[in-house]
Amino acid sequence: MGMPGVPKDITTRSDRRRAIFEGTLVAGVFLLVGMLASFGLWRSSVQSLQTQLNDEMARLATVAAGLVDPELHRTFTDPLQMKSDEYARAVAPLRRFREHAPGVKYVYTAIRVGDEVHFILDAAEPGDHDGDGNEDQAAIDEVYDDCEETIHIAFGLDGAPGVATASPEPYSDEWGTFITGYAPIHDKDGNVIAVVGVDMTADRYIDRLAMAQSRTLWGLVPAGVVSIAIGLAAFALRRHTLSLKRAEANASAALRDSIAELAERNVELDQLRRKAEEVAEMKASFLANMSHEIRTPLTAVLGYLDLLEESLNDDHSPYRTSRLHHLRTIRNAGEHLLALINDILDLSKIEAGRMTLEAMPTDVAHILNDTDGILHSRAAEKGLELSFALETPIPREIISDPTRVRQILINLAGNAVKFTERGSVRVVARVAGAHLEIDVEDSGSGMTAAQAERLFRPFTQADASVTRRHGGTGLGLSICRRLSEMLGGAVELTRTEPGVGSVFRLRLPLRAAEGTPMVHSLGGESCDLAGSVRTAMAITLHGRILLAEDGKDNQRLIAHHLRKAGADVEIAENGIEALRLMDRANKRGAPFDLLLTDVQMPEMDGCTLARTVRSRALVIPIIALTAHAMPEDRMRCEEAGCDDYATKPIDRAKLLQVCARWLGQRAAA
Repeated sequence: MGMPGVPKDITTRSDRRRAIFEGTLVAGVFLLVGMLASFGLWRSSVQSLQTQLNDEMARLATVAAGLVDPELHRTFTDPLQMKSDEYARAVAPLRRFREHAPGVKYVYTAIRVGDEVHFILDAAEPGDHDGDGNEDQAAIDEVYDDCEETIHIAFGLDGAPGVATASPEPYSDEWGTFITGYAPIHDKDGNVIAVVGVDMTADRYIDRLAMAQSRTLWGLVPAGVVSIAIGLAAFALRRHTLSLKRAEANASAALRDSIAELAERNVELDQLRRKAEEVAEMKASFLANMSHEIRTPLTAVLGYLDLLEESLNDDHSPYRTSRLHHLRTIRNAGEHLLALINDILDLSKIEAGRMTLEAMPTDVAHILNDTDGILHSRAAEKGLELSFALETPIPREIISDPTRVRQILINLAGNAVKFTERGSVRVVARVAGAHLEIDVEDSGSGMTAAQAERLFRPFTQADASVTRRHGGTGLGLSICRRLSEMLGGAVELTRTEPGVGSVFRLRLPLRAAEGTPMVHSLGGESCDLAGSVRTAMAITLHGRILLAEDGKDNQRLIAHHLRKAGADVEIAENGIEALRLMDRANKRGAPFDLLLTDVQMPEMDGCTLARTVRSRALVIPIIALTAHAMPEDRMRCEEAGCDDYATKPIDRAKLLQVCARWLGQRAAA
């Protein structure tokens, strides 16, 4: 009986042996082809990996070289200088670079003296951290005995200029096995004065080689299976050998193309991810710095306006009214700048997905009354009738975010007052099914359909011409809509007509707080700016306060408010001076009762000061003052050991209240 799948013409032992031989030969050839293809792919992967790693190391070294001050670098010649502040300042950027660069173990600079290479800066911490019995940090002017020849390319060989380069392959010295990138450090005349070396442990390179080898070995599995299948097919179907071989060749080519394309896609995705992370980091840094740079001077501007306005209370001259008008004009401009930076920060946090909302009992009636109190005088100045009413009874408290609800209402009602020249602005709240609706209706200029269509886009206003009568950035409505959606509701333009007016509607989920009563009418307490001033005037502080603040204007302003409230205040211009004053006060037996510290200061910042105070086990309340307003700033202050947090510009009443609370005092009635 013949074997299944064997052609009928193969009947003799000789023919069977020939078929077996040819099938085995074909299988062997294809197995060899698969092995060669896998080996070629492995070699290509190794070469590509080595090229990428060399480029990466040279780039890392170039970045590190840019962190070195060449003029300061020239001054280090004596190992005793390693304990100097200049050495610490010079090596600090390299240490931060080492800490944030994955896989980098050593970062150092070196100079060439004759044929020898001498260390200058070493970012390693002093001591034997890897347990090999050797000091990890190289001393100034220590000879680098086991340096590889590649470093001389960075210094410049045979008259050629020094260039950034990297180790052709891992090398070993007394500190371990590394791949190193080198880059020259140039002085202002373009001369190479030193070289930066960046050592990355070879583990990462070896891991990548192992991964490439593993992929190659796994690639042999399908090659072997396919080869056996082809051999069996050749034995059974001799006449189809060539066609099967072509099919295998095509499959192998497609496989290699797919692998190459996948590798390219992975590289592109990795590059895009790194660029996105860099852009996000740059944006966050820019926003934080912009917030600080605007809020810091506004603290002084608005604070000193308070003092000037107080001084006019005793001014009985005929110019008092005009002076008050001038001061309030300046205040309005300052508050406009503050609102602008708040809008920009809010929009950026929303777009970055970093805006966080609270879910807590929210007194909507109180917020409506507050909005009335804030906008009433502005409407009266324009001769507008501003009214707030309830169309149906509403729950006194719903579960929402009171800060964001207040922000949305003040923006919608403020816009209505701003863009209405005559007539009235009416705010009406009602319960509509499962929602709480608040309509803001005005008799202003209204909008066309084209203007209404682009109304909620960021940086867009209904009137974008240079001759528009009203200012603004066009961020308010966009932020209101996004905040309302995050709250589970919406902000909509329900009606508008040119020359007649507009109606905006805020819709919120009607989640009444447990046990809350229904409110049938508005009235009662509202936001009273004069009341806030009276509150501040009524607070009395008892205790010694240490104020750490580097800005002279803010020193005088904040100290004035604290001293006027009764506190004994001493001022330090930075964290180091604050620690010195605290030590001196403790030795005298008259310690400070409260530390009020700015976050951003020279020499030692506020967070470092707080950590140092806590590390010394000093029991003192610490309040952080900062011009940054991002949510992570509060977390950073709390992690450093601060007990409370206040943003600039400083609200005098809130500042005195928080100081009184932590001093254990109560505001006087």
